[in-house]
Amino acid sequence: MASAHPHLFSFRSHRLRVALTLMFAMFLYISNSSSLGMAIICMVNSTSHATKTDISFNGTSLSSRGCAFPVEDKANRPEYQSTIEWEPTKQSYLFSASYYGSIITVFGSGVLADRFGPKKLLLVIYSISTIVTFAAPYLAEFNYWAYYAGRFIIGMGDGFIYPCVNSLGGWWFPVTEKSTMASIYSSGIQLAAASSALIGSRLCGVEFLGGWPLIFYMYGTLGILFLICFYFVITDHPADNRWMSTEELIFLESSHEEMTRKKKVSAIPWKSIFTSPAVWACVVCSFTFSLTLSINLNFLPTYFKEEFSLPLSSNGLYTMVPFITQLICKNIIAPLADYLKRSGKLTPTQTAKIFQAISSFGSALTYVALGFLPSCDRMWVAVVCGVIFGITFSFSVCGFFTCMLTVAHAYAGTITSLSMVFGQIGYALAPNTVSFVTLMEWSYKWQIILLFGAAFQFISGIVFSLAGSGDTAPWAQSKLSMQKNMELQALKKEQR
Repeated sequence: MASAHPHLFSFRSHRLRVALTLMFAMFLYISNSSSLGMAIICMVNSTSHATKTDISFNGTSLSSRGCAFPVEDKANRPEYQSTIEWEPTKQSYLFSASYYGSIITVFGSGVLADRFGPKKLLLVIYSISTIVTFAAPYLAEFNYWAYYAGRFIIGMGDGFIYPCVNSLGGWWFPVTEKSTMASIYSSGIQLAAASSALIGSRLCGVEFLGGWPLIFYMYGTLGILFLICFYFVITDHPADNRWMSTEELIFLESSHEEMTRKKKVSAIPWKSIFTSPAVWACVVCSFTFSLTLSINLNFLPTYFKEEFSLPLSSNGLYTMVPFITQLICKNIIAPLADYLKRSGKLTPTQTAKIFQAISSFGSALTYVALGFLPSCDRMWVAVVCGVIFGITFSFSVCGFFTCMLTVAHAYAGTITSLSMVFGQIGYALAPNTVSFVTLMEWSYKWQIILLFGAAFQFISGIVFSLAGSGDTAPWAQSKLSMQKNMELQALKKEQR
């Protein structure tokens, strides 16, 4: 007998189309940040500001690990011949610019999304981001601070994206599918990170228009395509969407007892949110997740360049390994997590804690290994570390990321905003840490940075294991839900 509503992965499933559109949104959000990680290697003349780690000997340049790279080859490569001359500290500041912009807007954005709907907000944000992305090459050539301002403006828009996306997810995805759906739309992060490293390294060597400007023109064009797609596919609430079937609408409405035609959340329970241990567990994990992601997106290419003297083509391949692994793994484990919850083998809280522990502790250990085990003649170890990191890090989608949607789905945008305030601090802390360690000229620079990230991952794993929760908080349940829970508890006691 056919099910009353379309299966998630059926052709008739509009909630799947919504998830794929949100994946496109996340792809562009990360691309606008991660593209600079590879592009800056091509934008800036690499010979204009030599560092003390670049030691020339017999016509070769030696990294801090002694990996040789021919000086003539480096100097003659077109991707290193840009006319832009920015010193290393200024380059690090560019990565921080967008995160500083996000901190200004990220908290209020979730409140606006929950009260007035996220669709209009996202349309405006992506329109501005697309215009600035097209203008990026001209701003960079014109003036450093003009380009810095462009990054800051994009960052202000980025502060709206996560809260708005999670606000949509809170209404569009039922509890039994939240891990799977979160895995699908957050896959845009890994797609962006992996493709920006690989495509960016290829476009840098193209002679047309100077090579690296093509990176920004490509993402600007994709921004236009996204705006068209988003406008027609997405509505703030399923009840307002003309493309979905009645059966699917009934299914979604029945999965959220609080869902009504009313589009505004009447009152946000601030005290309950700020005193909830589960919410703060999500906040801590969001901070660490963002810190780690910032290191991977912005500095893995520089790490492989400085430590192992990898040429640009190989650099892109090594950088994309952890992101491709995450993309594959997360879409396997997320349905597994939902199955464990549906079947009753694990409670939502047990599932979240186990998966987040694997993510936090596994990625911490892998960061340590990545900092100390690879060498010039054992680069395969870096690939293995990248694969293991990608596997373990991907488990967080079924941990704290799902919990942001389930703790209080009616206030998912607000909770995400609170988490992302600290997440943006984590994003900004990574480039500032790299800048500080570089300025201090400490030995084992990259080992210190990777150990720094590993320590925070370990701490977040402990915090979530103690305070994390995958269940809806009592203060976020409707009176009907609370009554049903009380009746269920009473029935269990009678059965005992």
